[in-house]
Amino acid sequence: MSSPRMRFEPGDVEQARASIEELTDSYEAWRRQRTGTDFEDNSDFSLLLDWKVTYEDGRLDQWSVANVEEFLLHWAPRKVSAPPSWAATAVEAVADGFVFLEERHLLSAGSTPAVVLAAHARSLAAECESRMGDPSNFGMAKSLFAGMGVDFDEDLSPERLNSLMDEFNARPFEQRKAFTDSLMGPEIPEPITIGPVALPSEDEVRAAAAAAPVLAGFRALSDYFEAPGRPLTKTGNIKLADAEALSEILGTEPLEEAVGDLTFRRGSTSRMPQLDHWRWWAGEAGALRVVKSRLVGVKAWRDRCDKDPVGEARKAFEILVDFGPVSSYGMYSLGADEDELIDDLLVPLLARALPRPVEFAELVDLVLDIRDRVGIKSRWTDEDFERSSVCLRLDRLLELVERAGVIVQEDVTHEDSGMFSTRSGGTIRLTAFGIVVTVEQSRLEGVTVETISQPESAQDVADLADDRDGDRQMWWGVLSRWVARQEDRPAAMLEVFQAMASETAFFVLLTEAPPDLVDDLSVALLKGFETSDSDDPLAIASLGWLAERGLLDPGQVDPVVAMRARFSAIGFMAETDPEGIADYWGEGMSATDLIAEIAEISRLMPLNAVALLEAIGKHYPDAAVAKSARREALKVRSRLANQRLG
Repeated sequence: MSSPRMRFEPGDVEQARASIEELTDSYEAWRRQRTGTDFEDNSDFSLLLDWKVTYEDGRLDQWSVANVEEFLLHWAPRKVSAPPSWAATAVEAVADGFVFLEERHLLSAGSTPAVVLAAHARSLAAECESRMGDPSNFGMAKSLFAGMGVDFDEDLSPERLNSLMDEFNARPFEQRKAFTDSLMGPEIPEPITIGPVALPSEDEVRAAAAAAPVLAGFRALSDYFEAPGRPLTKTGNIKLADAEALSEILGTEPLEEAVGDLTFRRGSTSRMPQLDHWRWWAGEAGALRVVKSRLVGVKAWRDRCDKDPVGEARKAFEILVDFGPVSSYGMYSLGADEDELIDDLLVPLLARALPRPVEFAELVDLVLDIRDRVGIKSRWTDEDFERSSVCLRLDRLLELVERAGVIVQEDVTHEDSGMFSTRSGGTIRLTAFGIVVTVEQSRLEGVTVETISQPESAQDVADLADDRDGDRQMWWGVLSRWVARQEDRPAAMLEVFQAMASETAFFVLLTEAPPDLVDDLSVALLKGFETSDSDDPLAIASLGWLAERGLLDPGQVDPVVAMRARFSAIGFMAETDPEGIADYWGEGMSATDLIAEIAEISRLMPLNAVALLEAIGKHYPDAAVAKSARREALKVRSRLANQRLG
């Protein structure tokens, strides 16, 4: 068996992925044979290898004592969301990993010997554990993911986040350390889990990556500066004549700009931040390089892009993540503290769009709340200016992330304040490529992301909805992406809902559907209601949803059908939450009216009638009402038994 490749370009995780997986599998077998013990999880060794490529020199065959210290004492406490006890198992995995590499003859001559590396790693165990529990070491993204208390299996609505943040209001947040101390406490909460996230197909990811504007821009730059390239100025800037041509090609700022009756001409391309950023980004990605004072397009980059657009798009995005999209504007940065906060929020904000498209205003509100708790003081006393400042930074971040092919922005709106125009709205949706890299980056931040393959059939989608513990918003996102691939969207959606269990359809329709699905869902449910029997679970579940949106006139529905549907819906809720029956049945009704309604439930025998009557009989606070429900539950059980015998 040939040895895996051990040297990669820094940051080229995609190229290194196969080697990392092969090494991890071999390490697992080696460790099992060496110790006689099965290890369920060897992810710490894999994490070490991934770190070496992502954050260091990409050489998996060469390690130093400094590498060990950087990983265990600096990077892991900042990035890995795990309790301090993680340190003990991680240190052993790292130490054994070096021995494994040496025994497999995979360490180069220039590497520190494995025995030294392993001994040093073990000597750092106590300090690593201490740092893992010290909130002052936590990176912003790790603090935000874990510190905000966001459980992605729960509701991710703004109300939920605001509620969580209100719980923190009583605690001091003067500085960032105080923020993390008060949120995290002496122990880190259990690692956060997102998902399940339905991954798009390889073809969808490749198509989305290939369409990333950043690759088109890099290609245009590489072609324009094709060897032998074009000379730079003495100060190393692009010449004005080239800048003028590139302004047309890339859509960057022009050399001349009219402001009122005056026309201003830029005297240097150093004053053209858009072009300057394009040049910097392309250089970091390897599409441009400077050779003897000439800027030269790299043909090898163009070849790599043709062969592997996903790898090159991923590299371009990871450059943004590492430098920070807003901060990467360099001298055109908008303010160090505010820029750093927005940049550190990049991955958590993108993760907000994993379940479903997210509104720009929602992200602005979230950033404002977090900024207050971090303790960054506004430069503005006016709340409108304060919001405009956040909007400006967030708009820039999203513009660059969209350029990277990670998101698509729709319905973008601006408001004119008289002095300048400020971004105010729009919807942010992850592309197929964006879903993949957001999952990857979230995992690098220490978040566990559960993934599944994109469902192929309506039954597959329905089966995912039947998971009562699943994230409904995440499921709506799965449905949205599946429906988008179907020729007849309403028919496909109706097929999904018809394939669901009855109570699942009801509870799914209680959660908010994404705006892009509402029209098709309305058509589907209306057709389902009109063509189904009145006892059909989907018809019952659809009745309230359609009536609430004015698509179905309750007055045109048979009163008996409407009553049976209402009782069935309450029955679904009673089956799930019997103890809460008083919260959703009987409010404002007298005991006499409630007993009469119990008799109607018994007479009509709607779906889940027994569950509803038994919940009332056991948990309703009025003794007479409860007694009546218990009596009618026995009658319904008897009639159902007779029907089965008959």
